[in-house]
Amino acid sequence: FPSHDKSQRPEVLPAEITDAALMAFPGVHTGSTILDISSSDPKALSAYLSEHGVGHEIFYPEVEAELVGANVFSVNGLPCAEIVYKAAGHTIALLQVDEKALAAKRVELHPVVAEGVAHSKWHWASTEDNGTLFVWKSNSIMCTVVSDLQIDEVSSLFRLEAL
Repeated sequence: FPSHDKSQRPEVLPAEITDAALMAFPGVHTGSTILDISSSDPKALSAYLSEHGVGHEIFYPEVEAELVGANVFSVNGLPCAEIVYKAAGHTIALLQVDEKALAAKRVELHPVVAEGVAHSKWHWASTEDNGTLFVWKSNSIMCTVVSDLQIDEVSSLFRLEAL
């Protein structure tokens, strides 16, 4: 793989997964954080992520957007996968962490978010720059989406009943 300048990506992400996803998003959205791997092939992405320390199976939700690639971000020293989709110039970035890492406190989850996911299956919030934060659990994977789209626009792209 060609080495590229990763100076635009945050060196250290917060230990809490939604904070980490929010901090990683701007560079991914603007393109200043170059994707670790650019591909629309889930098999190629999963192989790359596995080779770079992501220890769980990658979850690819049914979403009406183009899969463009992935990053490996270190969250509290744990390699976490971020799957990146594009839709009409907008970005949907999905940071994943497995339940084991949360249970072992390797990575944290805000109590409010955890409670929302536990009680209603998902947690939605607007972000400071009028985008969306969307968290849910798929089997043993906690999924955190950040997008510059509004909540209703994001929810219309996902098959929520399939999550």
